[in-house]
Amino acid sequence: MRKTLLPLSLSLLVVTLPLSSLRAKESVEPAPLRYTLEEMKGEVTLIPAGGTQARAVTLGDAVGPGDEVHVGPEGEAVLFLNEETVIHLGGDSVLAVDRLEPTEQGGFLNRLRLMAGRVLSEVKNLAKARSTFEVESGGVVCGVRGTSFEVERSGDQVDTTTYEGEVEVKSGDSLERVKAGYRFGFLKNRVLMKRKLDRIEKDRFEKWTKHRKTLKDKYLKRMKVLRNQHQRNLQKSRLRYQDLKQKRKDR
Repeated sequence: MRKTLLPLSLSLLVVTLPLSSLRAKESVEPAPLRYTLEEMKGEVTLIPAGGTQARAVTLGDAVGPGDEVHVGPEGEAVLFLNEETVIHLGGDSVLAVDRLEPTEQGGFLNRLRLMAGRVLSEVKNLAKARSTFEVESGGVVCGVRGTSFEVERSGDQVDTTTYEGEVEVKSGDSLERVKAGYRFGFLKNRVLMKRKLDRIEKDRFEKWTKHRKTLKDKYLKRMKVLRNQHQRNLQKSRLRYQDLKQKRKDR
């Protein structure tokens, strides 16, 4: 498995800042929200927003609104939005980021669209941050405020599995609440099945949880390095501005 850590959606990092922008304001405007590719295995490609051709990706690449992630048969991909919002794509999966934008309250609005395969999402503290997170697949919309759940699509059938918390699932005019430890299946606005999770499904989630903790630790260390680098770059730019300002005074 190829591993590297990625930059956060801190496309925010700058090496230099124009003198005019520093004169007007000595802070950097936040960049648009982006997922970043934290881990990948096998074939993973990306179709950029507005594009039609898939391109290869590398660890650290950003994934934003309008982008589509394609994972090959034996592949996997893990993407972080922040330390509390993580998604894991299984093999033969296609996922589009339909919406991803910040809110005035400091949260975010996020809607993902699963066209094929499986996506496991872990999101926490959404209510506190006034954020929303949804996964749509085949007309089935799963909305959460903070939980761990999986959506799997095979043809027209969509299954929703809740590992932690509760997922609100809208399919046509019906509304179902899938509680932790249950799996529901949907087909053309009908509920096909409701059952408890089996031991294999529970073990798979526990295995992922342990791995995700390792990824989160690496992610946080990486973010700390990037933030420190950003502060150093900003300080250099401020000093450069002060130096230019002094030179103009001395003329």
